Amino acid sequence: MDLAAEISKEYFFVQQTIESFNSQSMTIKGWSATLATAAIIASYKIEPEKRPGRLPLFLAVPIAFAFYVTDAFWKLFQKAFEIRTLEIENYLECITEKAESECSVVALQITTSWKAAYPSWSWSIEGALKSTAAFAQAMVNPAVLLPHAVIILVAVIAGLKFPPTPPA
Repeated sequence: MDLAAEISKEYFFVQQTIESFNSQSMTIKGWSATLATAAIIASYKIEPEKRPGRLPLFLAVPIAFAFYVTDAFWKLFQKAFEIRTLEIENYLECITEKAESECSVVALQITTSWKAAYPSWSWSIEGALKSTAAFAQAMVNPAVLLPHAVIILVAVIAGLKFPPTPPA
């Protein structure tokens, strides 16, 4: 099999992997929304005499935050695969414009490319700063931020401004 055909197959495999991360991210968001929203709703739906106060609302915060962190790591994993798609796209673009001998790419390098792109968590200051910056960037990505940040905000505001207290 020629290199272009092999690289094309690899490209579609990596692209399918990236798309599967989107599907799995939606599952993470679904669990976050379901569990944290259930805690928020439970705070107010319990009979007023039996309400546990703000506890369920404030339990919604770590629940949503745990899923938020998981979603951010998931986005980092996904981004690491995108580097390989760019390498392949650049190669395929090159062979359409120039002779194949003038273009270079090594086939079947998904893991090597992923490891180079993923921010390694090392004990060096430089490695820690790079990893922290990449994670912070993933955390503020709107595709990661929602719905977790909204749930956390609603739970905190509801707990502080509209506490589900028993009747006096």
